[in-house]
Amino acid sequence: MAIEEFYSGKNVVVTGGAGFVGGTLVERLLGMGAKVIVLDNLARGQRKIEGAHFYPSDVALLDGNRFWFKEAFAVFNLAASVAGVLHNMSHHLEMYSENLGLQLTPVIAAEMLQVPHFLQVSSVCVYSPELNHPAYEKSGLLGEPHFANAGYAESKRDGERAILWADLPHAVIVRPSNIYGPHDYFDERSHVIPAIIKKVLDDDVIIAYGNTQAVREFIYVDDIVEGMLHALALGKHKNAYNLGTHGGTRITIANLVDVIKSLAGVPEKEVVFDTSAGGGDIDRFSSCARMHDLGWRASTRLEDGLLKTIEWYKDARV
Repeated sequence: MAIEEFYSGKNVVVTGGAGFVGGTLVERLLGMGAKVIVLDNLARGQRKIEGAHFYPSDVALLDGNRFWFKEAFAVFNLAASVAGVLHNMSHHLEMYSENLGLQLTPVIAAEMLQVPHFLQVSSVCVYSPELNHPAYEKSGLLGEPHFANAGYAESKRDGERAILWADLPHAVIVRPSNIYGPHDYFDERSHVIPAIIKKVLDDDVIIAYGNTQAVREFIYVDDIVEGMLHALALGKHKNAYNLGTHGGTRITIANLVDVIKSLAGVPEKEVVFDTSAGGGDIDRFSSCARMHDLGWRASTRLEDGLLKTIEWYKDARV
């Protein structure tokens, strides 16, 4: 079955659909002919995609979800309070409490209404450090997540448990790696790539945080969206699926800074690393064999995706 056929003409609800990834997913669904409802409180994301029906809503509250899910063929639960590791390290309770209702309440509403298809967005942060290089879905959620992201990771773990416990017709879990791309957040809570791009382009001296030799894989937003669409259409009920590059974009933070400097046209700009702040796992990347079996794999080269993101930020900041 072609993915487009699965979604064409269907009523699809996207929670968090005004956000960075959510907006890209909404655009893709509309392009396939889906009828899209977006639920978002606009706490951070501000993307209102033409053609989608937008409703301001706190999806941590049950009644709104029950109303908007009534006619849904599928629900993508992207609602989340997200931040970079420097923020997460000192705001564990905040990140846990802000995210818990966003993970659980949509699942409860979907179970009540027996929504045919439900996708829960988790994170590679749920893996413990000894199980995440590479991370395999079959390892489950053994051990403790890295303390740097503990509050956020535990809320995502609870969101996964909700899917496993719920009586839903068809539900899947996806665990994205580090996502980047146009429309990302370039603010004080930004993730690694947008934070570096902003500093490379805007600061006289680039101050980078964390271990210079920490290794991460990064996945472009368009690839993530295609992975979500494949996982829900073709994935097995209650299975979890890693969405990463199968290690294909692994890079040290030090090398990432150099690549971004070069692509931005400022290769000689000074960089100072502050290693006192920590910064999570020393190595993190995912096996994506399960998604490969569904016919999906990430296709965007890191340099190509970074260049698109840099150019978007240059235009957006004017």
